[in-house]
Amino acid sequence: EARGFMGTASKCCRSMMILVSPRLSEGHDMAYECADDVRRYAMLYYWLMCFQLLEMDLKQDVVMHHLKGRPEEEAMIFRPERKSNHALTPLAWLSARIADLANDATEEHGSCLTPHELQEALEHVDEMVIAFNGVTKIKNTPIPTKLEHLCTLITYMFVYLVALPLATKFAAEKDVLDVDGDALVSENQVAVR
Repeated sequence: EARGFMGTASKCCRSMMILVSPRLSEGHDMAYECADDVRRYAMLYYWLMCFQLLEMDLKQDVVMHHLKGRPEEEAMIFRPERKSNHALTPLAWLSARIADLANDATEEHGSCLTPHELQEALEHVDEMVIAFNGVTKIKNTPIPTKLEHLCTLITYMFVYLVALPLATKFAAEKDVLDVDGDALVSENQVAVR
């Protein structure tokens, strides 16, 4: 189930970038800046979600690369009083930039996003929120005690029983290493010692 949520999140990030990238035209600086921000925020969302789920430090190089030169965004994401849900902040910014793309209409270039494309982009944002909430819920759900005991039992059985086929394979070997490990000795010489 978690893989499904992660797949949905990555699919939405890709779809968002595909939706926005062809809208760029020469000389339309506002649209280019909005599209670049949409790309950055989608990547920030994905990496922050992954690192939060893995309980890793969020200030990894890949995250800091997308925040380079933007100290106000970095301060908003890494506020000291905020302990979780860091990935939802870039989603709010992403929604705002998509709205900017939809509202940025000029006589020369027209609107960057049609109303249908705006609706599709915002549906992707909704799916990203659902995916984040789904994986967070799965991660925070404790494993039932009976299942934990079963996993422990299976692990112990594997560890102790895997040696049996290996022992019979090694018993069939005719040559073994000397105690020093440097010379091969036949089984007759081992029996004499």
